[in-house]
Amino acid sequence: MFFLKTSSAFFHNPAFSGNCCVGPKVIPKEVDITSSCMLGASLPKAPSTSLASASFENSLFHYCYYLCLFVVLFLSGCTTFHESYEQPAYKPHKPSQVVVKVSLQKQMIYVMEGKRPLLITACCVGIPSKPTPKGNFEVTRKERNKRSQSYGFSILHNTIAPVEAGHGLGHYIGYPMPYWVEFLPGYGFHQGWVWPIPRSHGCIRIHANDAGKFYELVRIGTPIKIATTQAEDATLGAKLRRPRDYNSPDQPAALLVSPGYFLGLKKIIFKNDG
Repeated sequence: MFFLKTSSAFFHNPAFSGNCCVGPKVIPKEVDITSSCMLGASLPKAPSTSLASASFENSLFHYCYYLCLFVVLFLSGCTTFHESYEQPAYKPHKPSQVVVKVSLQKQMIYVMEGKRPLLITACCVGIPSKPTPKGNFEVTRKERNKRSQSYGFSILHNTIAPVEAGHGLGHYIGYPMPYWVEFLPGYGFHQGWVWPIPRSHGCIRIHANDAGKFYELVRIGTPIKIATTQAEDATLGAKLRRPRDYNSPDQPAALLVSPGYFLGLKKIIFKNDG
């Protein structure tokens, strides 16, 4: 099955993660919603026309303009068709017995209720210089509409540019990190691109189609066990495929800085196993 990258099913974020806390900022009104996929650039704006005085010709012009704009974005890679990655998830019978296991070597997450798997999905962990911590933890905080305090965008007039927090000239907006599940200060699970190699700054990224299900399966106090390997690697994780869309182009910067980004998160659906 294929999906249009700009559809709500694929409103998800890539690279920035780790050591990032606390939340969304207010969006300046001058943000250009027609910003292109090349961060820091802008597409030409259509001439503004009063709705009261707009003629048929002007209306037709605007229609053609935005149709052409969509075609430009599509051809430039802002929209991409690719195979979907999504793993089934099941609601627990006893939520208090849910345990999360993470295999760093396999880059796999096992959400278990005793011996019953609730969700098995690929993940992306920290690079060697900024590794994901090993040990036994528990969920300490959850935040659906999380934004990074370390990485994001600087907005100046109608230009949006990627920056580290505190280094931009304009107004800083943190990178969206939906479905944040924290287990240590600055470290947590969140939606993001799932590469085949370690790629994060210590956080654990989950694919956009599975991050919401993981978020719903855990609660404050849920045990989290992170180790080099897990026993489930040889069984549940042995043949599980990994996402192949990790190198897809990002969403337009104007969308990433907008509160509307979080409105497009994928609907959470659980399987019924009887």
